[in-house]
Parts: sequence; structure tokens; C-alpha cells
Amino acid sequence: MASEIKKIVSPDNYTLASAAVPEGYLTGGALVQKMQHERVPFSMSVHVLDQEKGIFMFALSDEMFTTYKNEMIKQGLHQVPNVIWSSIRDFIEPEQYQLQFSEAFTQMRLTPTAKAELPSVFNRNLRQKLADFRAEYNVYFQYETQAGAPTFPQNTSFRSYLTRYTGVKNGQPYVVLSGMDYKGIEYYTTLQMPTMFGMFGGSRQRSSVPGSLQFGHGSPCDMIEWGAENRFIVSEPLAFEQEATAVFTDFVSTYQMSQDLRSQFIELRANRAAQMFQQSLQYQQMARTAQIELQNQQLKLTRILQENSASISAGIMDSWNRKMDSDSRISHNYSEAIRGVNTYYTTDGRPVEVSVTADHVYQNRYGDVYGVSGTAPDQETLNRLNWTELR
Repeated sequence: MASEIKKIVSPDNYTLASAAVPEGYLTGGALVQKMQHERVPFSMSVHVLDQEKGIFMFALSDEMFTTYKNEMIKQGLHQVPNVIWSSIRDFIEPEQYQLQFSEAFTQMRLTPTAKAELPSVFNRNLRQKLADFRAEYNVYFQYETQAGAPTFPQNTSFRSYLTRYTGVKNGQPYVVLSGMDYKGIEYYTTLQMPTMFGMFGGSRQRSSVPGSLQFGHGSPCDMIEWGAENRFIVSEPLAFEQEATAVFTDFVSTYQMSQDLRSQFIELRANRAAQMFQQSLQYQQMARTAQIELQNQQLKLTRILQENSASISAGIMDSWNRKMDSDSRISHNYSEAIRGVNTYYTTDGRPVEVSVTADHVYQNRYGDVYGVSGTAPDQETLNRLNWTELR
């Protein structure tokens, strides 16, 4: 069946993509103006249908997820505003990711029967796509480094693949072809202080030993970002597999997001990264300001304690000197009755004699007893010295 390149438009007549579509097939699509991930500012889907034969074909744009291997960084996300929590999930192998997508989309239990390379535009331009991907993340890593969290790439995965599945729908055998332009990257950070991008990371140093080459299991690794730039799927009754396969192949090999839409996508993604970088710098400055304020408060408290300690020590020495003067005078009279002492009891019941010149008597935590004349130290000072007044 002959196909020709057609523009696929949304209900509001906005051009979403272009692709080869046979005559008589219905086309349409939708644009979702919502961030799916930090690097996916919006997404879209298009459909190509032959309802009479039951051939349903779809293309979905970018989808990305982040897996946090470093639990401290993951916990630190709770301090970061506007986190897209739905984009955070555990890593799964690409084959499992594709199967989950295919079963969710077709609402069928599927069994893989064959694999092949996806003949997509992405796959034909894999070298340039990989260069663009690395350039994008290099900018991000530079932002991270400037924000105080030197970040380094580990493994990358870039491939396009096609899987044939079989399933049953309404008692009828179906064939499903599912393809993905898969991409992903592992990276790690030697974090020096909290940032908006990665908070409370480890103190890991960059290793000179090559890590694992199996994507999703590299080491060292703090984060994995993975997903697909394009996902394609077609389902049809087994009787129409030959026609659907030909239509699907033509569609996939010519499908492209509209240039205007892709340009907007790249610009919004870059703006988001720059915005996060600015927020990171602001957060970093706030952290520094808070740290300086804490240091100032600690210095102020130290001065207060030193002044109070000096004042109390002076009072104790003055009391001691007067006591010695009194003892000296009393010794000349050879009379204990006029020695000027009172008996106090410590917290453990031990009797002690303290000069009557002491208006207040205190015991510290070591059992030492002090007599203080004049105004009693305030309660805050007593708490700091851990003194107990004796009766």
C-alpha cells in the first residue's frame, strides 16, 4: 500500500509531526503542555488508524526517568522545590521498560517472539544524536560543578530496537510491533556542598579504574537517567500483520517531530537547566549566609559565657578573701563560737561549713561547694554552671 508524507496535526490545527501515512488512514494527535521530567518540558502523541481493519498505530515523544543510586541525594530532594516526583523511579532493563509500555498501551498480555533494529530517523542519525546528547549533559555537568558538585559521566546507552509480540484480544490473536529510540546516561558527583541539583551527596573521589560497562549497573554511579526519545507501537489482528508491518515500517522510517516543536522543546529544556542552576546558586548563598550567622551566634554565646564565668569567679574570690580575713580575726579570739561559720548539707548529706559572709551557697556537679556573697547568680547562669543551691 502506497504511503505519502503527511503532516499530523492536533485538534486545534497545530502541526505535531510528519510521517508517511497510507491513503484512507485517519491521523491525529495531542500535545501535553506539562513537564514530564527535568529534561522533558512537554510531550506529545500521534495516531494513525484503520478502524475497519483494526490497525492502530501510535508514536509518542520524549519520556525520561531518573533513578537515584545515592540514597543521601534522594533524601535531599525533599529540600528542593518543584521536584517532579513522578519522574523518579527504579531502573529497569530496556526490554522490561518496552514490555511494560507495550502491555499498558494495548491492554494485552504480550509474549515477545522476535527482535530487530528499528528503522527510525533517530537510528539513521545515531552518531549526531549521541553527540547532541553528550553536549546537553556536558552543559548540565558544568552547571553542577559551578554549583559546588563536580559531576562526571559514567556509561551511556543509545540504541533503537524493535520487538514483535503476540497477544490475544477479545478471543482473537493479535500481533504488536513495538519500537523505541532508547537513551540513557549514568553519572556521579563528588559533592562539596548542598545544591539544587544534588543535595547531600557523597564524598566519593573520581575513580581512575574503569567501571562496569553494563548500562544501569555502572560504578561509581549516583544517578541514572533513562528513557526514550520516541516510542512507536502498532497492534493489529494476526490476519492483517503483513499490511500493518509495511505501514508501520514506512511510518517509523519517516516520522519526525515538527521542527518548530523540536526547537521549542530544546529551548525550554535549556531554560529549565539554567533556571535550576540559578536556584542552586541562590540556595548555596543561603546556606553560606546561614552558616555565617550560626558562627556569629556561637561566638556571641561564647563571649557571654566567658563574661558570666569571669564575673562569678570574681565574686567567689572576693567572698573567699573576706572569709580568710574573717578567719584571721576569729583565730585571734580563740573561740569557735565567734568563728562566723554556718553548717550546710550537700546533696548527698555531707555537712560542710561555710562562712557566714556567704549569702548563698552552691555545689557544682563535682561536689565542690562555693559560698557567694551579695546578689545570687541568675537562674540562667546557674543552669550553665550546673550549680545547685544548698540549704
